[in-house]
Amino acid sequence: MEAIGLAGMGAQLAGTAVGTVGNVMAADTNAKVLDAQARGIEQDTNFQLRQFGREAKLKAGSNVATTAAAGIDTTRGSSLFAELDFAKQAALESESIRRSGKMAADSKRFQSRLTKQQIPFDIMNGVTQGASILTKLAGK
Repeated sequence: MEAIGLAGMGAQLAGTAVGTVGNVMAADTNAKVLDAQARGIEQDTNFQLRQFGREAKLKAGSNVATTAAAGIDTTRGSSLFAELDFAKQAALESESIRRSGKMAADSKRFQSRLTKQQIPFDIMNGVTQGASILTKLAGK
C-alpha cells in the first residue's frame, strides 16, 4: 500500500515538473507572439506612412494643377496659403500615424517583457510544489 502512495507522489512530482515546463514554454511562446505582433504593427505603420505620403503628394499636385488650370497664380496669395496649410496638415497626419504605431508596438513589447518576467515565478512555483511533494515522500 505504501508503494502505491509513493508511486502516486512520484507521479505527482513528475506532473508538477511537466506542468512547470509547460507554463514556462507557454509564457515564452506568448512573449514571442507579442514581439511578432509589435513587428507587424511597425511594418503596418511604415506602410500606412508611405501610402499617406503618396496620397498627400498626389492631392497636392492635383490641387496645384487645378488652381493653375483656373488661371490662378499658386506662388502667392490665398492659394499659396491653402497649399501651405495642406502641407502642415499632411505633416501632422504623418506624425499621428507614426505616434499611433509606435505606441501600439511599444505596448506589445511591454506586454512581452511582463510575460517573460513571469517565467522565473513559474519556475519557482514548480520547484516549491516539487519540494512539497518530496517532503511528503521523505516523511513516508
